Amino acid sequence: MAEIQKTSILGRKTRNTQNDVGASDDPLCRALRIGLERTADDLLGLQLCVSSASQRTVGWTAFEKLFASNAMYALLEGGDGIRAGVIIDMPVLCGLVEHETIGRVSPTPAEDRRPTKVDAALVAPLIDETLVRLDADLEGAHGQIQSEGLCFGAMAPDSRGLILALEDTRYVVIDLLVSLASGAKSGSMRFVLPMRRVAKDKPAERDHTDTSKQEFRNSVLRAPATLNVVLTRMELALTDLQNLMVGQVIPIKGDVIDKAVLELPNGQHVSAASLGQMNGMKAVRVLHPDLPRNTSSAPPEAEPAPPEEDVVTPNPAAPPVPAPRVEVQEHEEVENMLDLVENFDDLEIPDDLLSDGAGLPEASLQA
Repeated sequence: MAEIQKTSILGRKTRNTQNDVGASDDPLCRALRIGLERTADDLLGLQLCVSSASQRTVGWTAFEKLFASNAMYALLEGGDGIRAGVIIDMPVLCGLVEHETIGRVSPTPAEDRRPTKVDAALVAPLIDETLVRLDADLEGAHGQIQSEGLCFGAMAPDSRGLILALEDTRYVVIDLLVSLASGAKSGSMRFVLPMRRVAKDKPAERDHTDTSKQEFRNSVLRAPATLNVVLTRMELALTDLQNLMVGQVIPIKGDVIDKAVLELPNGQHVSAASLGQMNGMKAVRVLHPDLPRNTSSAPPEAEPAPPEEDVVTPNPAAPPVPAPRVEVQEHEEVENMLDLVENFDDLEIPDDLLSDGAGLPEASLQA
């Protein structure tokens, strides 16, 4: 173990001259490169050398062209829903696993296999500590990227799984060319870090209660509503329905113009209506349900009958009242008139006087 630490310290002293050739002068690349090398040395006792580092800004749609097929894809998660990614080539992954399991990095070529969850668990501490050092080296001045609180989240099954897990925004991609144990195995490590979004000034807070209600009310009132004008409904035999032709006239019975109905598309009744015209175009007048449909054509209301007078009807249970008895005195003149009436048939009256009485005035008797 002392020999490993000695080799690691010597390699660490000689790496500075090697890295100055291909390393980028960008502060972000430099911080990530130094953090990864120191973490591998301090945490794993592994000589890890970053020979070159570069960065670029890409969009979410360009990820598929950047990711290699034979690599381990891991999702990084941080505070406030920050998501990033890391891609480790299989030679580098196999070298890290060999160092963790057998204590050395074999110079034999890496086997062609799929990454496993065991591989992810072995390299997770290296990734976590590197990101912690990155935050410490930047001293909070992260500038263009968001890396606060990032740590190893989960291994993605493939490149597509990692792409779908990331948000649709712009990212800074940092490519590191890594060699392990003095070049026993070498490959690339790629960090995909999200760019920091520009914070917009928040408007002054106000009470949105009344405004929200008014906006909701206005949006509801502006919503389109469909009304169907139904003139009439009829029943047709199936044979008549099958024989319908274009231009055929279907007779409609009754006065349907003043008996239209407004309905919703689901058949719900809304109001009565009357069909007419306005400015030369067809129009519909909405009628109040309590008013007559057409006041002009409606028959006049009958005048109220006068109040009936109280009629006194005889009580059937009461006994009949006897008529008063009137005594008539006989006079001589009355007897003579009776004799005249009895001899009326014997009188000779001319025929012209026995007419039908057409020219005579009508006599009326009043009680």
